[in-house]
Amino acid sequence: MHVGCRRGASKYCLAALAALVLAVAAQAGPENTAVTSPAVTIAPLREGLEITAPAYRARLGADGNLHSLIVGDTELLEDKVSISRGAFLYADEPKPLPTISSPAPDQVVATDGSYSISYHFRPNEIELRLRQTATPVALFFVVVSERVRTAKNLRPADPQQQEVSSVPTEQPWGDVQFTADSGAYVALHGGSRIWGPWSGREIWELTRLEKGQEYRVTFTMGEAPPPAPTLRQLLGLQVLVQNPDHLVPAGSGPEFSLTLDNRAEQPVRAEAMMRLTAPNGAVTAESFQAVTLEPKASTSMRMRLGPGTLERPDFYRAQISLVVDGTEVKQAEAVIGYAVESINEKPYPPPDFDEFWSRTMTEARGTPLEAAVTRDAARSNDWVQVYAATFLGFGGATVRGWYCTPAMPGRYPGLLLLPGYASPPAEPPSVLAGKGYAVLAIAVQGEPGAAPTAATAPDCPCGWGT
Repeated sequence: MHVGCRRGASKYCLAALAALVLAVAAQAGPENTAVTSPAVTIAPLREGLEITAPAYRARLGADGNLHSLIVGDTELLEDKVSISRGAFLYADEPKPLPTISSPAPDQVVATDGSYSISYHFRPNEIELRLRQTATPVALFFVVVSERVRTAKNLRPADPQQQEVSSVPTEQPWGDVQFTADSGAYVALHGGSRIWGPWSGREIWELTRLEKGQEYRVTFTMGEAPPPAPTLRQLLGLQVLVQNPDHLVPAGSGPEFSLTLDNRAEQPVRAEAMMRLTAPNGAVTAESFQAVTLEPKASTSMRMRLGPGTLERPDFYRAQISLVVDGTEVKQAEAVIGYAVESINEKPYPPPDFDEFWSRTMTEARGTPLEAAVTRDAARSNDWVQVYAATFLGFGGATVRGWYCTPAMPGRYPGLLLLPGYASPPAEPPSVLAGKGYAVLAIAVQGEPGAAPTAATAPDCPCGWGT
C-alpha cells in the first residue's frame, strides 16, 4: 500500500503515515499498533516514523529523510542547521520524498516519483538504496552532529596504517567511522568524501547519483572507545608566499604566511622551521621560530628572510616544517623566484636550434607510446577506479603517473595534471575522479611516480613528464 503527504499538509501527512503503519501491522494481528520484525519496530510519530532496533533509534521525517540517529543517548545526525535534513538527497535543494510505503515490516520506501530512498532497517545497520530517474544529478549528504569528535578512514591505502582525524576535516574518504565523545559511532559505507566545517558540522558526501543507477549506502551503529588521532593528524600547516607572484625583487627577502591548525584538546608547543634550498640542493638559508598552538584554534604567523639572504638569481624551494619535541609532524613547500629578470639565460636560440628541434621532434614521433594502465585494487573503491599509468617519453624514458576515473562506466570530461617545477611526487587524483572527471596525473622529472604495489620498483631512468 502506498500513502503520501504534501508539504504544508502536516495533519494529512500524519494521518497517512499512521494509516500506513496500522495497515501493515494489521497483517500480523488487529491488536498491533506498530510494524515489527524480530528485532526492529517501526511506530508512527506526530510527523514521521520512529524506528527502534537493538543498536539504535532512528526517526524518519514526513519528508522521507532520515532526521535522527541515536546510539545509546547520543544523537549522531544534525537536522537543525541551515538546510540540513540529517541524511538527505540534494538536487538544487533538499529533496522532500513525501510518498511513503512499507513493502515489508522492516523496510520503508520514500519517493517523489523521480528521486527515491529505500530503507532496510536491521538490528545494528540501516541499508539505503538511492535512485533517481530525473535531472539534475543529485548528491547524498549526511550531516553529523556536534557530538562527533573523530573520523576514521575504514579503507586506508595502507591497511597497516590507521588514518584518524579530528573533525572538522576534509579527506577523500568514502568509508568512514564517525565517533562521538561518548563512544557512540556510525560507520558509513559507499560515499565519496568527507568535508567541513559546514555550519560548524562535518559532512559525508556521495557525489553524483547518475540517472537510472542505484546506489547502496550502509549505516552501521555501535559503541566503542573513540579512536585516538595522532598528533600528526591533529595538526595542520598551510603556507602562502606573500611576495606577489612568488617573485622576490633583487635586494629583498622572501616572506611567508603560515596557518597552523591545532584540533587537539590541549595547547601544543612547537617550532616552525624554514629551509631554503637552491636547485642543486644546497641549503642557502634557515630560520626557526617558536610558537604555541592554542587548543581547537588556528594560529597565523609570518616568517621572513632579510635582504641579502639570497645572492644568486634563481628559483628556490622553501620547505616549512612544524616540529614538536624534536619530531617533524607536518611539512609544506613553496617555490619562489629571486631576481628572475637577471637569470642568465640566452635570449636567442643558437644557430643550429631549428635543425636540433626538427631532429628531436622526428625522434619523438618515432618513439612508440606503449601506454599501459594497471588497476590498483588497494586504492580503488566502489566510486573511483585508480590505475598506475606508464608511457614512453622523450628518449624512451618511462613516464609514470596515476590515472583515475569514476567507477561508473561512461564518458567523462578529462583533466591532465602536469607537474610544476620542484613538484612533489604525483599522487592519485581520486578526489577529482570522485567529482566526475577522468584524470591523468604524471610524475615530475626523476620521480618514480605510481607503482601498483610496494614491491614494484621503478625501472629508471624515469621520465621528465614529456
